[in-house]
Amino acid sequence: MVIKVRRPGITKILNTDFEIMLFLAKNLEKTSADIRYLGISKACLIADFFKSTQNELNLMVEAQNCERMAQNLAKIDKEGILVIPKIYRELCGTEVLVMEFLDGRAFNEFNSLESLGPDVVEKLEKSVELFTHTLLSDGFFHADLHGGNFLVLKDRRIGIIDFGLMGSLSKKNRAN
Repeated sequence: MVIKVRRPGITKILNTDFEIMLFLAKNLEKTSADIRYLGISKACLIADFFKSTQNELNLMVEAQNCERMAQNLAKIDKEGILVIPKIYRELCGTEVLVMEFLDGRAFNEFNSLESLGPDVVEKLEKSVELFTHTLLSDGFFHADLHGGNFLVLKDRRIGIIDFGLMGSLSKKNRAN
């Protein structure tokens, strides 16, 4: 099992950080018409960033994201290429997330794609198709895919972790 715990006091720290960001943006806009034109302080840029960060602090949201991604992939990943950790909901809360341990090595621990081995590279290529399918059909996607969140598991499948930052696309945007 993996236990993820929200750091005590992090909410207050983030609130202070965002207040500082907003203060800086407003004062920066006073110094330049070009910067004022961007409307950083009035635009939803800072507010959206703040909201997405707040969502990441609620570990029940991450649990829900993980389960939704697992359900979406289960419909299309008939070969079982991707492994999403099981969530132990009865042990989870807004400040604690308990999930299955995926035994493997992060992609960023390897020197190159070739060092992963041709079997894993082939699975990685197929996983791109799977993620594209979930994006276009469900409009739901993992928005933090990087080498630290992909694992080569002992059985040579690909594990995915960290579902705190997810994205969604409307039907209109998917069609476009």
